[in-house]
Amino acid sequence: MTHLYTMFSSGGHSARRTPVIAAALLFAFLLFPQAGQDAQAQGTYNFGSYPTISANNGQQGITFDITAHRSIRLHRIWNTFNTGSGAAEIWVRPGGTVNQNSGWVYLGGANYSASTNTAPTEIPYTLDFLINANETYGVMVFTTSGGSRYRSGTTPYTFTNADMTIDTQFWGVYGSTNPSTNTTNVNFGFYPRQFCGTIYYDDGILGPNDAGINSIDSPQNFCAGNEDVIVTLFNFGTNQLTSATINWSVNGVPQTAYSWTGLLDTLNSTTRSTQVTLANMNFQSGVPYTITAWTSMPNGVQDTINVNDSASVTVQAAIAGSYTIGGASPDYSDFASAVNDLNQYGLCGPVVFNVRPGTYNEQIELDAIPGASAVNTVTFQSETGNKNDVDLTFAATGTGNNYVVSPGEASFVTFKDMTMTATGGSYGRVVYFGGGATDITFENCELVSRDVNSTSTYMAVVYSDYGTQNDRTSFIDCGVREGAYGLYLYGAGTTSTEDDVTVQGCEFTGQYYSPVRTYYVGSMDFVDNRVYLTNPAYTYRYPAQFYYGQNNNFERNIFFSDGGAYGYGIYLYYQNYYQSGSTRFVNNMVSVLNNTTRTYRGVYMYRSYNTLFAHNTVHINSSYSSGAAVYSYYTTGSDFYNNIFYNSGAGYAWYVNSGSYVNDTDFNLFYTTGNNIAYWSGSRSTLAQLQATSGMDANSISKTVSYADPFTGDLHLTSPSEDDTDLFGTLLNSVGVDIDGETRVNPYMGADEACYVTPGSLNYSFV
Repeated sequence: MTHLYTMFSSGGHSARRTPVIAAALLFAFLLFPQAGQDAQAQGTYNFGSYPTISANNGQQGITFDITAHRSIRLHRIWNTFNTGSGAAEIWVRPGGTVNQNSGWVYLGGANYSASTNTAPTEIPYTLDFLINANETYGVMVFTTSGGSRYRSGTTPYTFTNADMTIDTQFWGVYGSTNPSTNTTNVNFGFYPRQFCGTIYYDDGILGPNDAGINSIDSPQNFCAGNEDVIVTLFNFGTNQLTSATINWSVNGVPQTAYSWTGLLDTLNSTTRSTQVTLANMNFQSGVPYTITAWTSMPNGVQDTINVNDSASVTVQAAIAGSYTIGGASPDYSDFASAVNDLNQYGLCGPVVFNVRPGTYNEQIELDAIPGASAVNTVTFQSETGNKNDVDLTFAATGTGNNYVVSPGEASFVTFKDMTMTATGGSYGRVVYFGGGATDITFENCELVSRDVNSTSTYMAVVYSDYGTQNDRTSFIDCGVREGAYGLYLYGAGTTSTEDDVTVQGCEFTGQYYSPVRTYYVGSMDFVDNRVYLTNPAYTYRYPAQFYYGQNNNFERNIFFSDGGAYGYGIYLYYQNYYQSGSTRFVNNMVSVLNNTTRTYRGVYMYRSYNTLFAHNTVHINSSYSSGAAVYSYYTTGSDFYNNIFYNSGAGYAWYVNSGSYVNDTDFNLFYTTGNNIAYWSGSRSTLAQLQATSGMDANSISKTVSYADPFTGDLHLTSPSEDDTDLFGTLLNSVGVDIDGETRVNPYMGADEACYVTPGSLNYSFV
């Protein structure tokens, strides 16, 4: 745990420093005077003047670096904002600015009121933040409302005086949702972008003999039992420190003082500090301990600067075992108190929260849970095992609180046998991934948003921010209901995918726009799901879209779209293109039916490389003559076996552009009531023409088939097709079962092994 302490100087200045100001500067350095002993950064100051800043664009925030040449103490930051009022936060990062969320520490923030967007406005929050000589800190000014101004990258980038150097060649930043205290959630956008503002600071260290406790380092994230009490002693003075007394107390009870001797130099923070073990004591489970430590008599003399002497923390042993939430005499009355203990104290073993029946009007926001691992897991589950007995519900009012559950930076957390309901009118996310959470599982849960006529991602039932990499996320046997989107996952980029995502046995119903959409997701198992997009819904129908992935497996799913003016079906876009890999699209039933105008494509494979497309049944019935049950565009290295491409409308069964990129195709059924069965280097009206042009599909056929109920998406074969040897394909070792999990023996084309014979149930004799 990092503790930031405010440091104040004593004594006055013999001469006030002159600000370093130049016409081209993007900031100003200015010292403010102090009066009297232990004067603090408050009162009236002569800020002098600063140059007019020519900011030329805006974003939510800006970053820059400060390197101290001597000890300084930051007082206030002025920044150029969009005209008007808003709120700004100030964050710092030890070591400097980097393009990542980790390591940033929240200092504070305040509302501002900007009368102009061409000159800096004060952020009225006193920092009193010490930067020692030769230390570098990254600084982020982030507007949670309103907006920040910046200058697009132009030289010079670096500005220096005797006290510090500011490097402005860094990123502008933005957030899909606002960060909150101690939880940074921003994206590092355009580069370079320059800070347009003013830095006000003071001398950091003035006393010759000045010691203090910089932090209490242990116990942290500990199990009940004996633990060392360890503190960091810091030399804040201008003299070397060779001795000091460390006093301390536990829950207000004084402990035996520690007499320290050694050598702490003044060069930088490393040489100025050392860890000291005060004692070893026993800590009981479930008991909070407030540990306070302070110094006295540095170098054997009185310490005249006392504001930096002490540090205090409250710690408690990490938790383990089973606990109850809600109901009569629970361990925790609500989710919030349980989550608070998780976030604050961490784990000492596996933890299970058994949630008693009831409706809980609250939301969950997890942090990185200390001690969490594949062994030390956290489970929130209905005590009865009935998901209808527990409903966690929340009505979001804006982007900053648009979630029922936010895993944050947590890992190894499972939500099981519960209902989670978002009731906000315009903000209806149930699960929001805005940080680096991994290994999060939702099992047998109902995830319910509002029934809306919206295409906004604010109404996505499950949503992950662009740039996040929430690896090993799982949704198993869940119902995903209503909203504009059902599942909207967004990795970090074409070469930084969100990996090992599992969506299995889930049902998507009631979405207005698109039940499933993923970007930059790799090694995903999307299996045994039922995706229904039915009236009323948006005029453009998108049951499922999978963009920029690799090594993904789509198997044994039903995708059904009913109605609408335009239908697009399944979109496999740039699979295995930016990263090498192979994709499986097997044993799926895809229906895009009853469109009033046109179905463009039942399945659209756009540069879906190295894809096994096998044992799928695809059915469309639009009157659109240019539509296709399956459209293949530059499908390099892909194979097509044992499929049923069925168009009972006016378009193609299969449209291939270009045929030279198909690796192999055979044992497929192609059927259309339109004029052309396929497009392969031109329109082909018959199967024979397709075979002649492609040189493939020698064993493919064209005929009608009978489905159980095509207009509800049930494309299981029925009589006479369930006992039709014409539909026999070729046995693929990699596709050993059908959509129902039944073993394939004499494999049927399509997703359904129609005339099913149990292996080993027949006896054979040879005559």
